[in-house]
Amino acid sequence: MRSDPLVSKRYWNLPTIWFHWAVAILVLIQWGIAQVIDLFPAGMPRVEARSVHISLGLCLRRPARGADPLAGKVGTRTPSGR
Repeated sequence: MRSDPLVSKRYWNLPTIWFHWAVAILVLIQWGIAQVIDLFPAGMPRVEARSVHISLGLCLRRPARGADPLAGKVGTRTPSGR
C-alpha cells in the first residue's frame, strides 16, 4: 500500500501553524469587539474599546502586508525596468 505524499509530508512548520491560529483568534476577537462596541457606555469606555479594536486591527494589517508580495509595490517598476 502506497502512502499519498501530499498527506504524509508536512508542508507547514510549527511557527507558521502557530501564527495562523494566532491570526485566526485575533480575527475572532476583532469580530467580537465590533459586535459589542456600541454596548459600552458613552465616553471613555467606548473610546477605549474602539482604541483596542483599532490597535488590534493594525496588528492584523501588518502581517497581512508582509504576506502579500505586491503590498506596497503596485505601480513600481521591476528591477529590469520593464
